[in-house]
Amino acid sequence: MVLIGFFAFSSMMLGSLFRKYVLIFFHQSIYYCQQVIDGLPIRLPNNLGEASLMVFLVMLMYITIKLVATMVKTSKIGRDLSASTVRSPVIKRMAKKLGLQNKLSVYLSDHPSAFCFGFINTKIYVSTGLVNILSEIELEAVMRHERYHLENKDAFTCLFASVVQTMFPFFPVISDVSKRYRILNEVEADRAAIRGMKNSKSLISVLKKLLSHDHKNTFNL
Repeated sequence: MVLIGFFAFSSMMLGSLFRKYVLIFFHQSIYYCQQVIDGLPIRLPNNLGEASLMVFLVMLMYITIKLVATMVKTSKIGRDLSASTVRSPVIKRMAKKLGLQNKLSVYLSDHPSAFCFGFINTKIYVSTGLVNILSEIELEAVMRHERYHLENKDAFTCLFASVVQTMFPFFPVISDVSKRYRILNEVEADRAAIRGMKNSKSLISVLKKLLSHDHKNTFNL
């Protein structure tokens, strides 16, 4: 069963990266499971084997649906971001200063937001709402925070964690580990921003402004 689980996990990860091959991976997973069960040295009662396979296939179908839904949602977000991208002289200067040319984009939104998005060509996206309420030095602190996420490929890591949580919904320890990782990751990103700015004043100022703003749609990574 460990081999079955490992193969299914590998298939789902590949499916998340190569959308058009999801059905092929699903078909191969079913075939592989049948072969493994047939090759077990301990013969199980026919009904038990069929029931186990059915449960596994139902779980695999659930995971596939969740992954496809995630990919569709992610694709839509990507299209919306690309369609609403605008130019900003401030952000252009910031990108040059921090070595983020072609990795920093501004999109139209009244809600202050900054996050990394994309798994192949990951970029930092900043909303016009955030640009409008922060000073240039405050924006630099935010960009340094996001640059840490970009350099550490945290967008992909978070996707990986979400896939694992989806595959093992009955193991709360996985969710706890994932949450702890995210928290520690944000702390490290803040530390990177503070090191780059030489002090924590700019980052504290950003947090104060965000807390005083209607932040229900403010998010990071």
